[in-house]
Amino acid sequence: MKIRFSSQHIRIRISPKDAEMLSIGEPLILKYHFASEMEFRLEMVNEIDCTLVQQEHQIVFGLNDAQVLQWLDTQEEKLTWTMNDQVISLEKDYPCEHRPGDMQQTFERPR
Repeated sequence: MKIRFSSQHIRIRISPKDAEMLSIGEPLILKYHFASEMEFRLEMVNEIDCTLVQQEHQIVFGLNDAQVLQWLDTQEEKLTWTMNDQVISLEKDYPCEHRPGDMQQTFERPR
């Protein structure tokens, strides 16, 4: 899982292995240590929409399980939600077109 933040956008990119973990109900966890350790957790929830909860050293993104499972079976590149003027996108990670990459860690580009 890769996460990119900007002032009004949170972009989460997942690999095929990440997608497999989500599809069996396993959360994705990214830990980052700056001044203190911060954990970003992506998990499937039985909610109508995306949820975002911040705790002391943890941010938890809860994603609608049925919507994400359906999206994983399509050629669609991303899902998006809007929360409090923030756009959150969940995207399939594709290889860079300008340099060769590890094809096993990315989705195959739709034709």
